[in-house]
Amino acid sequence: MSDKPKYNDLKKRIEEHLAWCPDSNTLEDVTIAWDGYIAALLEWSLISIDEHDALQALFPKLSRNNPVIQIFLGVDEDK
Repeated sequence: MSDKPKYNDLKKRIEEHLAWCPDSNTLEDVTIAWDGYIAALLEWSLISIDEHDALQALFPKLSRNNPVIQIFLGVDEDK
């Protein structure tokens, strides 16, 4: 495996994984998992913002809150 993930490889893996999903619940779980994965790659500067945005555009719209967003925004310490 190379040191830096390649955009085309990530795109292919995401598309294959999303196509594999047998139902909407699995599709949402897989979407959240991949979203977290590419968010980490972005945070560690292993992919560009443009690559992240293009990969994220592959994901379906979620019917529930995405915990990846909350991780980026941080926890509300008043709670």
